[in-house]
Amino acid sequence: MLKIAQLQQERASKTKAQEDLVKARKEGDGKFTDEQRSQFATLQTEIEALDADIAEERQIEDFEKRAAAQKGERKGGAKPKGEEAEKREITERASITKAFRSEGILEGAEKELNEIGIEANRAAGVETPGNAKFTIPMSALRAQSVTGDSGEKGGQLVVNQTPRVQMPFQPETFLESLGATRLSGLTGGSIPLPVGQKYTMQWLAENAAITPQDKNFTGPELSPERLGGAVDISRRLILQSSPDVESLVRQMILRAYETSLNAAAINGAGSGNEPEGILNKAGTVLSSVTTAEAAKWEHVTELMGLIDAEDATELSRAYLMSPQLRAAFMSTKKDAGSGRFVMETRNELNGSNAAATSLVPTLTDNEALIYGDFSKLFIGEWGAVSLLEDPYSASLSNAIRLVINSHAGVEIAQENAFSANKFITI
Repeated sequence: MLKIAQLQQERASKTKAQEDLVKARKEGDGKFTDEQRSQFATLQTEIEALDADIAEERQIEDFEKRAAAQKGERKGGAKPKGEEAEKREITERASITKAFRSEGILEGAEKELNEIGIEANRAAGVETPGNAKFTIPMSALRAQSVTGDSGEKGGQLVVNQTPRVQMPFQPETFLESLGATRLSGLTGGSIPLPVGQKYTMQWLAENAAITPQDKNFTGPELSPERLGGAVDISRRLILQSSPDVESLVRQMILRAYETSLNAAAINGAGSGNEPEGILNKAGTVLSSVTTAEAAKWEHVTELMGLIDAEDATELSRAYLMSPQLRAAFMSTKKDAGSGRFVMETRNELNGSNAAATSLVPTLTDNEALIYGDFSKLFIGEWGAVSLLEDPYSASLSNAIRLVINSHAGVEIAQENAFSANKFITI
């Protein structure tokens, strides 16, 4: 890894030189001088050569690791720890905030985690931006960031003037808790989700011929789409070595990512590069209610009946609604005599799991209720999350502008596994 680190440092210095040339171009008349143009082209050629050298060194390193593994020992004679265990250890020691405090050169656990992220992108066929500051696998965002810290990532808290950051109120996310199928570490392009058609049999006379059936497997594809965003983070916050700040930054990135996936799964428009959500899928089974009606018990049971009629599976059936509709159901009686309410606990409705999130939209003053088998909702993740620092946009505000890029997709394998009522008033 030492040779790779040296090559990466050299590449970083040449990339910085290119950035300086671009900055000078912007501050001038918007054009390169002949000398600047030549310098930029030379640097680009050198960077591409370094990329080839880095790729070659990685191949050699991978070969040496495989050879050592076949001998039952790691390079250097150390006892083998297992690749996954080693990755977990690196994840626990690495720090996003420390990576962004560094001056262009990653070292230690941060460098190793960045290499794991780049390798994840390479395996997934996802291009890592050339100016990415830090690349981390999705598993690292979900991992605990403060365990096992003995000082490598600044475990001793900065006591004086440490900011007391408060997590913002954010929508409840639901995908996995309701049973959605998550596929991480995907490689290549789209993933087919084939759906078989029903076979039928015939009642026949003793000598009658059977009519053969030609049934195809058809279905949608789970496709990777670019999911990105940008956020300004105070340099004063980044300078803190507190594990709490490190955990906060990871949580904020992960929540933004998860919220985008949840929103697309529920109400994605299906236009541009946005996935199509449950409420907009043509095959979602719709309630017979087509004009506004006050919330009542029949709205709940109708959706279950519609899904039962489709012979849908019962692997992970659940209801999904807005917090406002949940509150209405909890204060609406089932009938005039029993004294029972439509919804009597926060997380259960009509014998099924239930969740509420503000990501379920209000549709022309009406609330929506969704019911179905959420195991038919697939989330795919390709490669790693790439983080780069925009060195110009937030410079005047003493902040770091963090640009986040990832590749993910949301797809419903069988639309008739879901039903929806879009006309409930509260």
